[in-house]
Amino acid sequence: MGRLDKMLLWGHDLADYKQMFDLTDEDCRKSILDFGAGPASFAAELNASGGNVVACDEIYSLTRAEIEAKFSKEFTQMLAAVEQRSDCFVWETIQSPQVLNDMRHKSFDLFLDDYEKGVKEKRYLTEDLPAFSFGDNQFQLAVSSHALFITHNNQQPDFHVAAIAEFCRVAHEVRIFPLLNENGDISPLVGPVLLGLQQMNYNTEVREVDYEFQKGGNAMLRVWKDACPL
Repeated sequence: MGRLDKMLLWGHDLADYKQMFDLTDEDCRKSILDFGAGPASFAAELNASGGNVVACDEIYSLTRAEIEAKFSKEFTQMLAAVEQRSDCFVWETIQSPQVLNDMRHKSFDLFLDDYEKGVKEKRYLTEDLPAFSFGDNQFQLAVSSHALFITHNNQQPDFHVAAIAEFCRVAHEVRIFPLLNENGDISPLVGPVLLGLQQMNYNTEVREVDYEFQKGGNAMLRVWKDACPL
C-alpha cells in the first residue's frame, strides 16, 4: 500500500480500540490481527494481559530508534493540525489538545517498550496488502484503524473490496474504523464497497460505536463470513 511516508503516527491505546471496534471481553480473548497498527499500544497492552495479537504495519521495517525519531518529528505537526481544526473534533473524553498529547505519548511509550521484544517474537510484522502470507482463517478477528477509506490509500472501490476480502481470508471477521475520509466526511467509497462485498456473499454491518473524536466518526464497518458466530 506504500504507507510508510504518509502514515498517521497517532498511537491509540487499548481503551481506544475497545471503543472504536466495540470489543467485548470475549473479543479480547480471540486471536487478533491488527492491520495498520503503527505505534498503537493495543497489541502491547492486550498481549501483556494474556491476549493474542499480531500487529502489522510497514513502519515495523524500521528500528526502534528510527520509529522514535519519526514520531518525535511528525507528532508535533499532527497535533498542531488538530489544534488548527479543533472545531472538527469532539473534546469530551479527550478534553484538550494537551490531554491528547499526553495520551498519545503514553501509548507510544508502551508500544516502544514492547517493540524490540515483539519483533523477535514475531508479534510485529511488516505484512501488507494486497496479499498477506498468513494462512486461511489464521485469526478469529482482524481490526484496522485509519488504514482504509482515506485519501493516502488507493481510492478505487475494487481495491478496498479486494483488501477486505483478503482480511476475511485470514480472519473470521474484520472490523474497520473509521469510515471517514481525511476531510472528516463519510467516504464516498463506503456504499460501493458495501455493495461489492455483499455481491461476494459477505455479511456486512455498519455499527455505531462509543468512540468519537472526529465529529461524525463514530461508526465502524463489520464484515464476516457466514460461518462467523454473531
